[in-house]
Parts: sequence; structure tokens; C-alpha cells
Amino acid sequence: MNVKIIDILEKSISGYKVILEIDNERITVEWDGSKPEKNVEYSIEIDIDDELIWNNNIALATESTTSIKQDENHINIVAKLDYNHEDNLASLNMNGSVVLIDLDGMNKDISNEWVKIQCSSIKVYNINL
Repeated sequence: MNVKIIDILEKSISGYKVILEIDNERITVEWDGSKPEKNVEYSIEIDIDDELIWNNNIALATESTTSIKQDENHINIVAKLDYNHEDNLASLNMNGSVVLIDLDGMNKDISNEWVKIQCSSIKVYNINL
């Protein structure tokens, strides 16, 4: 997924807190790794560290377009979910980028369903090293 770094807010333990732009939305995330440059585009990988529990902070969405938006308390993501219950493997498809997640509370397979996730933060990694 391609993003643009808008601002670098502060240094953190594993990287930097940054504001980035994805699909014309600005969100604050944890940048893992060396300091990025402002106003530069990067190809990134997303990591969602929150414990995702079905019908708590992840559920079927009414929307059917990938989006990432931030409000004052959460980052809200809409993406397509694939989940294999037997192997407990879950992945999100976000405009062609695959994000692996941990999912609890789902007891059946899901294939290509739109879901909405509410998480407290996300971490991103530069994949063009």
C-alpha cells in the first residue's frame, strides 16, 4: 500500500509517530524503523496489534469500499476478510495489500466479506528498503 508522510510527530521506542496520508485520509500511526522523510511516498505494510474479537471491534460492514479513517479515539478500517476457522488464519485485503490479523470469536469460515474494524492504533513498516 502506498502512503505519503505528512508530518513526523515524535520519536518512539521502535521508530516514530507520524501522520500519513492514505487515499486522501490523514491518520496518525507508529512508523517502525528508521526515520522517514516528510512529503515522500512510501510503500508500506500494516500491522494491527489490537486483539480483534468478532462483533466487538470487528464485524460485517455495510460499506463495500476499502477505507482507513481516524476519529478522536480509534482508527476505523473497512476491508475484505478471509478467515479459515480450522487453521485460525485471518487476512484482510486492503486494495490489493494483504494484512494478517488475529481474530477471536468467529466459529465459521469467511471468504471475501466486507468487515469494519475499530482499533486503537496501527503500526506501519517501509517495505522498500
